Amino acid sequence: VVAEMTRLVSMTISHLRETAAVEVLAYQDFAESSLGKWGRRWSMVTSTGDLIVYTFIALVLEAESFHVLFPIAWPWFGQDGCGMKWWSLFLSSSTVIYAFVDLAILAQFASRVGPLVCLSMVFLAWLGSFQELEQLSDFPESCRGSAETPFWTWWPTDVGSLA
Repeated sequence: VVAEMTRLVSMTISHLRETAAVEVLAYQDFAESSLGKWGRRWSMVTSTGDLIVYTFIALVLEAESFHVLFPIAWPWFGQDGCGMKWWSLFLSSSTVIYAFVDLAILAQFASRVGPLVCLSMVFLAWLGSFQELEQLSDFPESCRGSAETPFWTWWPTDVGSLA
């Protein structure tokens, strides 16, 4: 589905370049060229909505992660066990900073360092997995490679998927 949509958008942009001599530099340019003025307006609304939803998702995930690492036992307006809500409140301040501070320098740094961090995380995950192969003798024999719990095999063989 994604590949087909990408192909469709690419063909539409090529058609707009050839027939209307339109240079598409951003999503809003594409929406305006193909759907008109209201397409551009609607694309701005949906893009803003996406950013707001992504901010909320990130805030929830960060709050859950911080609550796991550093649990807060304070009550939240009479409710117990709501440390994640405290973390959401504390992390909201960073969202305010992002709204009013020019983050271009940080974005450039992240674009340079991001691939290195990603590759190093994959390498460390592999390293940790291979280091734990020595501890495999502690793993119960009943859990190894059976059809009910396929934890041992590298590739599903008799489980029913891809076999």
